[in-house]
Amino acid sequence: MKNRGSCKTLRREKSPFWGILRLCGLFTSFTCSAFRRSAGPSPCFRSLACPLGQATVGTVRTGFACPRKMPQNHRFFAVVAFCNCLKSLLLFFLLFLPLICVEAGVKKERRVSTVASAVKGLGLVPTIVIDAGHGGLNLGAHVRQPFCEEKRITLLTALYMRKYLNQLGYRVIMTRSTDAFVPLPRRVEIANKARADLFVSIHYNSSRSPSAQGVEVFFSEDSDDRNRIASSRKLASSILTRVVRRTKAPSRGVKKANFLVIRETNMPSVLVEGGFISNPQERGFLKDPQYLEKIARGVVEGIDHYFQR
Repeated sequence: MKNRGSCKTLRREKSPFWGILRLCGLFTSFTCSAFRRSAGPSPCFRSLACPLGQATVGTVRTGFACPRKMPQNHRFFAVVAFCNCLKSLLLFFLLFLPLICVEAGVKKERRVSTVASAVKGLGLVPTIVIDAGHGGLNLGAHVRQPFCEEKRITLLTALYMRKYLNQLGYRVIMTRSTDAFVPLPRRVEIANKARADLFVSIHYNSSRSPSAQGVEVFFSEDSDDRNRIASSRKLASSILTRVVRRTKAPSRGVKKANFLVIRETNMPSVLVEGGFISNPQERGFLKDPQYLEKIARGVVEGIDHYFQR
């Protein structure tokens, strides 16, 4: 005796649509069954309860109402299967996306620098002073056509550095975080009063020769503290290596200089020249925030590597 409550078995024709319908039906059936077990039957999901893949085989096992016959139009099958797939994907993301976000947050927290976290466990968080060169009425190197000012790109680079250093667990102090002029002695005073572990000044270069290009890092030897000089040289080398690796810019090397901000500070100090605004090609790179972010990440990686040595 025939079962009147079941759907009639449809004859499967030799068509590429049937393979697609089977896959869509199986995926839809799995999603609906999982949701039905956890949340129970709901009118909102009855449209998903009769997947096409099961309908083509014969009896529907979901327990919901099902059409007694499936249309013979293959295009209609494909459209309905596609809609069911979209509904199933939506259910999948609604159920599992929160878990994925939580896992991503955990992985982000695990990226903390081993050195910074170890020192932080002892209650001694390294303090880094970031000095964004120029500011306010002091424009630094600048070009009007196309518009580019050193004071603006040094500040943006410094803000990127602060973000990445904070993520690694360092304590960061900025000599300026807005477009304001800060005298050089005041910058030195900020670093010395904070008893910072490192001082990094960010600048961008200019030259009468438009072909001059590349990255260079300066440190000062005008000090009686030989350990400070050696540490400054080591920091400069570490930063230069990683900035060049990040940006693929030419390296102009580690150099000695007598700039006030790296001469008068009490801690290891360097001044980074990230590129030449006077070079048309390099100026194009420096006007791109993504390129400035590469420079910032290179400097931060150099700082982090310095503490690991």
